[in-house]
Amino acid sequence: MKNLILASNKKPFVVKKIFSEKWWFIVCLLFLSLVYLTNLLVPLTGDAGKYAAISRNIVESGDWINLHIHQQAYDQKPHLIFWLGALSFHLFGISAFAFKLPILFFSMLGFYSTYRLGKFLYNKETGMIALLMLASSEIWILFSNDIHTDILMASATVFAVWQLMVFLKCKKALHFVLGFVGVGLAILSKGPIGLLVPAFAIGGHLLIQQNWKELFHPRWLLALPILALFFYPTVAGLYQQLGFGGLKFYFWENNVGRVSGEYKGNNNDLLFYFHTALYIWLPWSLVFFLSMFFEGKNWLSFKLKDRTNHEFFLLCGIVLFWLLISIARAKAPHFLLTISPLVAVLAANWLLRIFSENTRIKKIVLFIQQVLGLGLLLFAALTSLFLFPSGIVFWILWCMIALFILLFLFYSEGVKRIVLVSVLGISSFGLAMNLVLFPGMFSYHSTIPACQTFNRLAAPQDVLHSCNSIHRELFFYANKPGLYLEGEEQLMSVVGQPHTWLYLDEVALNQLKEKNIHFEYFFAYKHKSLTRQSIRFLNPKTREETLNDMYLVKIGTHSSN
Repeated sequence: MKNLILASNKKPFVVKKIFSEKWWFIVCLLFLSLVYLTNLLVPLTGDAGKYAAISRNIVESGDWINLHIHQQAYDQKPHLIFWLGALSFHLFGISAFAFKLPILFFSMLGFYSTYRLGKFLYNKETGMIALLMLASSEIWILFSNDIHTDILMASATVFAVWQLMVFLKCKKALHFVLGFVGVGLAILSKGPIGLLVPAFAIGGHLLIQQNWKELFHPRWLLALPILALFFYPTVAGLYQQLGFGGLKFYFWENNVGRVSGEYKGNNNDLLFYFHTALYIWLPWSLVFFLSMFFEGKNWLSFKLKDRTNHEFFLLCGIVLFWLLISIARAKAPHFLLTISPLVAVLAANWLLRIFSENTRIKKIVLFIQQVLGLGLLLFAALTSLFLFPSGIVFWILWCMIALFILLFLFYSEGVKRIVLVSVLGISSFGLAMNLVLFPGMFSYHSTIPACQTFNRLAAPQDVLHSCNSIHRELFFYANKPGLYLEGEEQLMSVVGQPHTWLYLDEVALNQLKEKNIHFEYFFAYKHKSLTRQSIRFLNPKTREETLNDMYLVKIGTHSSN
């Protein structure tokens, strides 16, 4: 090893092979694949647990149109994520692994479409780097665990934009149809908002170029029947269960209401996505902001007559959607997922342009990206040493990544060095999350252990209700889930029923004790919700102080009210 590091400028044959165009890309994909495969092992909670519960209801009821959770109609999101989960449950059985698997496959469609979009707009190398940027971005890795419908919408959106761009160039009907199938899948992922990024990207580009003939061509009306097919399942399900009120909520309150804040949201911070992007797009945040600066500067420098010779798809798709979600009162980091593929292509293009020119800024970018990559590697190690000490598997993988990073620092240069060190650094952090951090956190998330206890002890007729607990994964993990209860009135409505189990907080428990309710089974848990983390919880010295009490009880047959 010493001779390898101290070797002359002539690289050993094996090292040369690793840094060939093919092998450096494969090394990055290999370690990213380990991150996404270990994602499949992490349990479900939050929105992911809720979506999995609805998918399970589809399997058990056989009803693929009318969506339900805890025996109530569900009216928030359209059907795609639930259909994918239910189909996977049919094939592989009901498990967290089975629910996440089709999401991973859909992400692969997004990665491939990002590669093809970068290749179509620029060149093959831009497409390859854009793919690696997207797959290694913290936002995509994180929300492949904390699954939201935005991740499906993002993959469908970049597929749609790619196909529609190709259509504008070659005018082949197949690309037109595939493009609007992609838009339809985006709609079936999250609703009407799935129309926005393709419309902003294609429409904004044609508008800036003043290509009025193409912008107002009647052929766009042919997309309406395609899109109607993708709207139909949601419209049918909502109307059958909730009538016109359900349709009004879904199309108006659930969309416009989030922008205005009338339904959800009270965040007026117009810079929310600026400071959110600083961490959620690691390790590529700096490259993205630089690319936006240079792209905007270029756009302002173009004279009106020159704009027909330039592309504005990416800039319009990113900026217009960014402005919309910034003025919306409802804000969340995962809203940035939709434009992440376009961000990756734009950033990859400008990264290559920066390093093709003899500018001082490339030295700054190289330095910062190397520091970020090494910092992520070090942070992954510290996490595993001090927060939740880990086993041998993580450390074997960490040492492999550290070795590769050292080799790359010695034997690669320019853009390849940036990409390799950045991708491997975030891969080490992703593996630390999946193999160390999340297992440690889930050991304090009592909903799943409570469901396991219920599944082990419950009689066939027993039902598990949740009271004052927003953890909807209970309705996925419990063999026979019941109702979601809030407040004393709803709680007492089920106490007199036979075969009743409750997962509840201390407030609800005291309400039962005041009514002299007898418990046949009683289990107490120290609990910390995985979706509500804090530095004090992560610190082993103060962790116990942050834990709450949750309980699992079975109501006795002789309870008195």
